[in-house]
Parts: sequence; C-alpha cells; structure tokens
Amino acid sequence: MGRPEMVGRIVDRLLQRLATGTWPDGATLPSIRHLAREFGVSFQTIMAATHRMAEWGLLSIRQRHAMRLSPGAAARARERLAQRMHGDRPRRLAILIRDFWAPPRHNVFYGSLVAAIQTEAARQGKAAEVVYLPVRQQAEAAGRLLRSGYDGAVFLAFEAEYMASVVACHENGFPVLIFNRRISGLELPSVTFDGYSASRALVERLAELGHRNLCMVASHACHAEVDSDASASHGKTVGWVDALVKHGLFEHCAMPVHVTWDYSGIGLYDGAFRRIMRSPDRPTAILFYHSPLARRFLADPEFARLAVPAEISLATYEPATDMPHAPGRPPLTSINIDPHRSAQCILETLDKMIAGVPHPPTIRVPLSIQWTDSIGPP
Repeated sequence: MGRPEMVGRIVDRLLQRLATGTWPDGATLPSIRHLAREFGVSFQTIMAATHRMAEWGLLSIRQRHAMRLSPGAAARARERLAQRMHGDRPRRLAILIRDFWAPPRHNVFYGSLVAAIQTEAARQGKAAEVVYLPVRQQAEAAGRLLRSGYDGAVFLAFEAEYMASVVACHENGFPVLIFNRRISGLELPSVTFDGYSASRALVERLAELGHRNLCMVASHACHAEVDSDASASHGKTVGWVDALVKHGLFEHCAMPVHVTWDYSGIGLYDGAFRRIMRSPDRPTAILFYHSPLARRFLADPEFARLAVPAEISLATYEPATDMPHAPGRPPLTSINIDPHRSAQCILETLDKMIAGVPHPPTIRVPLSIQWTDSIGPP
C-alpha cells in the first residue's frame, strides 16, 4: 500500500474517532509518537494525517504544544466522512469469523450469510473479504486487521473469547459490527434476527396441536441472550421459555431446555438427556437451536428410530439441508433468516458507522418458518 493511501486510511480512522465522540471537542490528543505506535504506522504517516486535519480546521498544531481539537470538530468530521463515503476509492470490508468455522461453507447458515454479504457488497461496488480470527494471539490478529486497509468489518459467530479483538478495534476507532450480539459496556450497533418471536410462534403451534412436553436443544451461546439490556435479551431461548410459561406448559416439560456444551460429541447428548428420552415422560417435540444439533440428533442410532412426527415432532433453526436421510421421514420444519435482507442491513449499518454516525440503531430482521410434516399432533 502506497504512503498516500495509508495516510488516507489513518485520516479516516481519526475522523471516525472525532465523529463518534471518542475525543470530545476541545480535547487534547495523544502525542504523534503514541498515535504512531497505536495505529502501527510510521511517525511521518501520522504527521501527514494530522496536518491534513489541521488544514481542514479540525485541530490545532503548535510546536512544543499538544494537539488540540477545534470547537465543532465532531460535526465537521462527520461531514468529511460523508463526503469521503462518495469518493472514488472502493470500500473494503472484512467479514470476521472465528477459525472454528473455516471455511464458512461447511456451516449452511454462515456459508449462506457470507455469500449474501459478498454478493450485496459487489452490487454496491464494495469488496467484502473473509478474515479468520484465531482465539490465541488476538492482539497480533487485531493489529494485522487494523493495518490491512479495511474500512470496516462485520463479526459473524462472535463468542466472548474474542472480546479482546473487538475492544482493540473499538478503541482504535475501527468500525466493527457484531452480528446478532449485543455486548454490555460497548455501545456497538448490531443486526440481529428476531428469534424471540419465532420461538414463541413455534410453541403456539405445538400447543394448538396438543403438545405439553416440549424441549429446546440449545448451545452454550444461548447464555449470551440474557443481558442487562432488555432489548438484547429477546433471543431464541428466552422466547421459547416465555412462551412455555405463557401457555402454562413450563411445569409440564420434563426438560424445557437442554444446553449442550461440547460440539465434539462427548456431552452433546449426554446421559441425562438419554435417560429422559428413554423415559415414559420424554418430550413429544424438540426445537434445535442450531441445525448441526439437529443433524447430530438424527444421525444418532438411538434417536433415529423415532418416527417423525408420529413419535416426536422436530424443528430446527437454520436451513434443514444435508440432514441424515431416513425412509419416510419428512424434511424438518425450519426457522430461517433471509440472508440477502440481512446482508443489506449489515452493509447499511456499516456505511453509517464508517460515515461516523455516533449511534446507528440496531436492526432486528424477522425470521420465516418453513412448516413441514415434521410437526404433528403428539
């Protein structure tokens, strides 16, 4: 990357800090050397970027004095960012995904979402590239991301182990959108799907059919749904439990929620789960939090013998493709996002973040239920 382009990237990052209030009007800025270390660029690059901003009247530079922001710098920084959004340089976006899901096409949900983001970005004249983040050495990984020339990023499949990477990006003024997660303490917008309403709709249908003993097979990620921010707590599992309580079913469920902890297979469907499934009081309907959980259930020799829906009704979040096939077993009822609409919302929110909009609203995308004969009376 040539030096003029690097200077432009640093200018964008500094403008975003001003626009979002990281540095309030009149504040004293860190030293040139401090900023050079923080952004991982040369002293000369920071000097060129800050002098350009001084020419625009955003800050004052005097020898042997600290740089200071001018009055109204935040509003003028947002104007500059809006102008630069419509410049000739194409935008580069990173699709961050934990290395556990590499490559994303191995997971139907994330594979379809990545493809939709890249397609929509290309339609808008942007480039969207997948970047895998390792759990270990996050400081180095975040540093590489910040120096790679991306204008912003969306983080898919975020887990708490990656908090250090997100905090590093946020503190450096780098726009990063966390998909379907809200993080307490960080005022980051999100694009989420309305799993709360979808879970409630499924419980209502099962209750109408006469089911009383229901179970959701969830993953440890369901704990991220419960947050001090009420708007962030309306997820799949919360909607499921709220609906069970509303319809007076919770006390009749032998196992309202089974939380799996080990995707390697050990403990996924452990002894406690199997004992309940073998008992006369086993659930008559199961909703799977992720399609891989449904796939593992259907591939298990013990559970594969159950007739669907005569002995058990089954549904899953995410597309029900590539499920183990059994004669006479209908495709599973599935709760799906619209990947193209989600991609549009992600890019729309990222554009606002890159333009320095201080607090873009979180967008909640509705889900659709594809009903099949896997749901029937108990």
